[in-house]
Amino acid sequence: MKEKSKFLVTHKDRSTVELIRKTKHKTLAIWAIDFAMRVMPYFEEEYKEENSPREDIKTLLEWLNTRVFNITDISNQYLKN
Repeated sequence: MKEKSKFLVTHKDRSTVELIRKTKHKTLAIWAIDFAMRVMPYFEEEYKEENSPREDIKTLLEWLNTRVFNITDISNQYLKN
C-alpha cells in the first residue's frame, strides 16, 4: 500500500488554506521557489531525466521579475512532456 503524502494541503487543512488566501502571490512564489530548491537535489537524484521542476522554477522566477503570466508558454511546456 502506497504511503499518503504528509505535505498535502486540502480543504480540511483550513488554517493553511486561510494563510494562503491572505498571503500575497509574490510571497507565495518566493516561498515555493525556496521550498522547491531545498528538495531539488533529492528529486534530481531519483529522476535524473526529469527537468520540468527546474523549468517550472524558471517560469516562476520570470513571473516574479516581469509580472507577466503567459499561460501559453506554461501549457506548451507541459505539452512537451
